[in-house]
Amino acid sequence: MWEKTNGTRLPDGYRRFMLAFNGGCVYPRLFFYAVPLEYYPSTEPVTFVDLFYSWSDVRKYSGGDVYGRGNPPDMLFIGSTPGGLQILMSLRAEEFGQIFCWVHNTNIWGTDGNDHIWYQASSFENFLKSLYDEPDRSDYDNWRIPIYDKLAKPLAF
Repeated sequence: MWEKTNGTRLPDGYRRFMLAFNGGCVYPRLFFYAVPLEYYPSTEPVTFVDLFYSWSDVRKYSGGDVYGRGNPPDMLFIGSTPGGLQILMSLRAEEFGQIFCWVHNTNIWGTDGNDHIWYQASSFENFLKSLYDEPDRSDYDNWRIPIYDKLAKPLAF
């Protein structure tokens, strides 16, 4: 329905993921982010996907309900990290379906330092393929919540 209303088709992989899961917390979830450390400081450029937004949240964030006119144009908000990076998917023809990171900001887009997004992956599927855990699977223990074991599903769509 959203695709018909907006005249924009979602990338196939993302559409299949949303139809299967409607967002959620994936494992593995660590990734090297492309935002320069001076914009998003840490000891190393690694964070994790906190969650992929449900469709209702995608619409809320992408529609400006959270950051108002601070939103980068023609971007779909698909997820976030615990430190405030927003994970975006481009709807622009020249980079359609590519994944970007944005250090969220409420300044009007294009003003006061709110003027840059950073390329992360060529597609949603490639972004998922870039997610990893440490060799000792230490992040698995942080991701797993035993009471939700019965809700866990293989990330196949």
